[in-house]
Amino acid sequence: QVYLSNSRNNTVRYNLIYGAGTNKNGTGIWLGGENWAAATWPAPQWNTGHKVYGNFVAATRQNLRVSGESLTYQTNSLIYSNTFVECVGAGTEWSRNILYSEAVGTGHEFRNNIVIQTLNSPAYAKSGAVTASNNLWSQAEANVASTIRGSNSVFNSNPGLAKTSGWTSASSGYITTADFKVAAGSSALDVGYTLSAPYNSDAWGTARPQGSAFD
Repeated sequence: QVYLSNSRNNTVRYNLIYGAGTNKNGTGIWLGGENWAAATWPAPQWNTGHKVYGNFVAATRQNLRVSGESLTYQTNSLIYSNTFVECVGAGTEWSRNILYSEAVGTGHEFRNNIVIQTLNSPAYAKSGAVTASNNLWSQAEANVASTIRGSNSVFNSNPGLAKTSGWTSASSGYITTADFKVAAGSSALDVGYTLSAPYNSDAWGTARPQGSAFD
């Protein structure tokens, strides 16, 4: 698990995270905030400016959670080019593959991500929190919250990852970054949003784009 709280401008990149559990705190990547810190750092919006890109996350309670509390809300995170596969919690707001909730603030971007979810609704986002575009969702558009669908996204699509099953039963050492590679001809290729450095290479050091557009 990666947990950032009461901090600014951190970078989370190229991590492999899986099997963090089904309890409420079993989150893969959590950009959070704690009210206790307001006594020491009184300014609101202390949690801001995080960059999350090129990560591989599977089989956690929430694969990505962006949230805060009433005095420490989260703003201006950039979530680019990650792959999020199968959250394992029950079908409640707390158990989403992607969750923007609880004093989430504004200014967030969610682009060029792959989100694979077989069961439950794959995402929840507070209204007005997120600008989303060019993501690939394994479920139909109607199953993705309207607040995070965005523009130019691909829905109801299989991106053709190297690993095709067994994500939620994974034990230590069972998943590798190679499992997240997409096959030639994948629907995730050449449909991404154009990004500049440092987002113009992938976790294996391959420059982007390779084709007509970013993946």
